[in-house]
Amino acid sequence: MPLQIALGFAVYLVSSIVASSTASAMTTHSAFSVSVIVMPRTAILAASMPDALEVSARDVERGFVEVTRESPIVVTNNSPGGFELDVWPVGSIFSAVTVYGIGADVSIGADGGSIFLRGRHGAAIPMRLNFRFRLPPGTLPGRYPWPLQFGIQPIIGSGA
Repeated sequence: MPLQIALGFAVYLVSSIVASSTASAMTTHSAFSVSVIVMPRTAILAASMPDALEVSARDVERGFVEVTRESPIVVTNNSPGGFELDVWPVGSIFSAVTVYGIGADVSIGADGGSIFLRGRHGAAIPMRLNFRFRLPPGTLPGRYPWPLQFGIQPIIGSGA
Protein backbone atom coordinates (compact mmCIF):
# COMPACT_ATOMS: atom_id res chain seq x y z
CA MET A 1 0.00 0.00 0.00
CA PRO A 2 2.73 2.57 0.72
CA LEU A 3 4.06 2.02 -2.82
CA GLN A 4 0.63 2.83 -4.26
CA ILE A 5 0.41 5.98 -2.17
CA ALA A 6 3.89 7.08 -3.23
CA LEU A 7 3.05 6.35 -6.87
CA GLY A 8 -0.23 8.25 -6.60
CA PHE A 9 1.56 11.19 -5.00
CA ALA A 10 4.17 11.20 -7.82
CA VAL A 11 1.43 11.20 -10.48
CA TYR A 12 -0.34 14.04 -8.62
CA LEU A 13 2.89 16.02 -8.38
CA VAL A 14 3.76 15.60 -12.10
CA SER A 15 0.24 16.49 -13.23
CA SER A 16 0.29 19.58 -10.99
CA ILE A 17 3.58 20.73 -12.52
CA VAL A 18 2.28 20.16 -16.06
CA ALA A 19 -0.99 21.97 -15.29
CA SER A 20 0.94 24.84 -13.73
CA SER A 21 3.26 25.07 -16.75
CA THR A 22 0.31 24.99 -19.16
CA ALA A 23 -1.54 27.70 -17.25
CA SER A 24 1.62 29.74 -17.08
CA ALA A 25 2.25 29.35 -20.81
CA MET A 26 -1.24 30.55 -21.62
CA THR A 27 -0.75 33.83 -19.78
CA THR A 28 2.78 34.62 -20.89
CA HIS A 29 3.15 37.25 -23.61
CA SER A 30 6.15 37.93 -25.78
CA ALA A 31 6.85 40.57 -28.38
CA PHE A 32 9.57 40.62 -30.97
CA SER A 33 10.23 42.35 -34.26
CA VAL A 34 11.71 41.03 -37.44
CA SER A 35 13.71 43.00 -39.96
CA VAL A 36 15.06 41.81 -43.25
CA ILE A 37 17.96 43.23 -45.20
CA VAL A 38 17.84 42.43 -48.90
CA MET A 39 21.33 42.38 -50.32
CA PRO A 40 21.74 44.17 -53.66
CA ARG A 41 21.87 41.71 -56.53
CA THR A 42 22.73 42.56 -60.09
CA ALA A 43 23.43 40.20 -62.96
CA ILE A 44 23.57 40.05 -66.72
CA LEU A 45 20.79 37.63 -67.65
CA ALA A 46 21.53 37.52 -71.37
CA ALA A 47 23.87 39.16 -73.84
CA SER A 48 24.28 38.66 -77.54
CA MET A 49 27.39 40.26 -78.93
CA PRO A 50 28.93 39.63 -82.34
CA ASP A 51 31.64 36.97 -82.51
CA ALA A 52 33.99 39.27 -84.35
CA LEU A 53 34.65 42.85 -85.37
CA GLU A 54 34.89 43.21 -89.13
CA VAL A 55 37.25 46.04 -90.17
CA SER A 56 37.09 47.02 -93.84
CA ALA A 57 39.51 49.16 -95.86
CA ARG A 58 36.81 51.88 -95.80
CA ASP A 59 36.68 51.66 -91.97
CA VAL A 60 40.47 52.05 -91.75
CA GLU A 61 40.29 55.03 -94.11
CA ARG A 62 37.66 56.88 -92.06
CA GLY A 63 39.21 55.82 -88.70
CA PHE A 64 36.31 53.97 -87.10
CA VAL A 65 34.03 50.92 -87.32
CA GLU A 66 30.30 51.30 -86.75
CA VAL A 67 28.47 48.26 -85.30
CA THR A 68 24.74 48.93 -85.63
CA ARG A 69 23.44 45.39 -85.26
CA GLU A 70 21.78 46.29 -81.93
CA SER A 71 23.44 43.84 -79.60
CA PRO A 72 20.90 43.00 -76.87
CA ILE A 73 21.84 42.76 -73.24
CA VAL A 74 19.36 42.05 -70.41
CA VAL A 75 20.15 42.95 -66.81
CA THR A 76 18.45 42.23 -63.49
CA ASN A 77 19.00 44.63 -60.62
CA ASN A 78 17.24 45.01 -57.27
CA SER A 79 19.24 48.03 -56.06
CA PRO A 80 17.15 51.23 -56.15
CA GLY A 81 20.40 53.14 -56.72
CA GLY A 82 20.78 51.58 -60.17
CA PHE A 83 23.70 49.67 -61.60
CA GLU A 84 27.12 50.10 -63.13
CA LEU A 85 27.86 48.46 -66.48
CA ASP A 86 31.61 47.81 -66.68
CA VAL A 87 33.16 47.69 -70.15
CA TRP A 88 36.48 45.89 -70.48
CA PRO A 89 38.56 45.82 -73.65
CA VAL A 90 39.88 42.54 -75.00
CA GLY A 91 42.89 43.15 -77.21
CA SER A 92 44.03 46.48 -78.63
CA ILE A 93 42.01 46.89 -81.81
CA PHE A 94 40.46 50.22 -80.77
CA SER A 95 41.60 53.46 -79.15
CA ALA A 96 38.11 54.34 -77.87
CA VAL A 97 34.55 53.05 -78.14
CA THR A 98 31.26 54.95 -78.01
CA VAL A 99 28.33 52.93 -76.67
CA TYR A 100 24.83 53.84 -77.89
CA GLY A 101 21.46 52.54 -76.74
CA ILE A 102 21.50 53.24 -73.01
CA GLY A 103 19.78 56.62 -73.08
CA ALA A 104 22.96 58.63 -73.63
CA ASP A 105 26.03 58.07 -75.78
CA VAL A 106 29.02 57.14 -73.64
CA SER A 107 32.64 57.14 -74.81
CA ILE A 108 35.14 54.83 -73.15
CA GLY A 109 38.88 54.73 -73.67
CA ALA A 110 40.98 51.73 -74.70
CA ASP A 111 41.59 50.89 -71.03
CA GLY A 112 37.86 50.37 -70.36
CA GLY A 113 35.47 52.12 -68.03
CA SER A 114 32.09 52.11 -66.37
CA ILE A 115 28.67 53.37 -67.39
CA PHE A 116 26.48 54.39 -64.43
CA LEU A 117 22.78 53.80 -64.94
CA ARG A 118 21.33 55.41 -61.80
CA GLY A 119 17.85 54.49 -60.63
CA ARG A 120 17.40 51.66 -63.14
CA HIS A 121 16.20 48.51 -61.43
CA GLY A 122 13.88 45.64 -62.21
CA ALA A 123 13.66 41.94 -62.93
CA ALA A 124 14.61 42.27 -66.62
CA ILE A 125 16.05 45.53 -67.95
CA PRO A 126 16.60 45.26 -71.71
CA MET A 127 19.17 47.35 -73.58
CA ARG A 128 20.00 47.27 -77.27
CA LEU A 129 23.57 48.42 -77.72
CA ASN A 130 25.37 49.80 -80.75
CA PHE A 131 29.05 50.66 -80.90
CA ARG A 132 31.50 52.93 -82.72
CA PHE A 133 35.09 51.76 -82.37
CA ARG A 134 37.75 54.39 -83.07
CA LEU A 135 40.69 52.69 -84.78
CA PRO A 136 44.28 53.51 -83.88
CA PRO A 137 46.70 54.41 -86.68
CA GLY A 138 48.18 51.38 -88.39
CA THR A 139 45.09 49.17 -88.02
CA LEU A 140 44.78 46.71 -90.88
CA PRO A 141 41.53 45.55 -92.46
CA GLY A 142 40.44 42.12 -91.27
CA ARG A 143 38.35 40.10 -88.89
CA TYR A 144 39.20 40.57 -85.20
CA PRO A 145 37.78 38.78 -82.13
CA TRP A 146 35.00 40.77 -80.46
CA PRO A 147 36.94 43.40 -78.44
CA LEU A 148 34.63 43.93 -75.44
CA GLN A 149 33.55 42.13 -72.28
CA PHE A 150 30.96 43.34 -69.81
CA GLY A 151 30.55 43.15 -66.06
CA ILE A 152 27.92 44.58 -63.79
CA GLN A 153 27.50 45.67 -60.18
CA PRO A 154 24.82 47.45 -58.16
CA ILE A 155 25.08 51.08 -57.17
CA ILE A 156 24.63 51.16 -53.41
CA GLY A 157 22.86 54.23 -51.99
CA SER A 158 21.54 57.27 -53.76
CA GLY A 159 24.91 58.58 -54.87
CA ALA A 160 23.87 62.09 -53.78
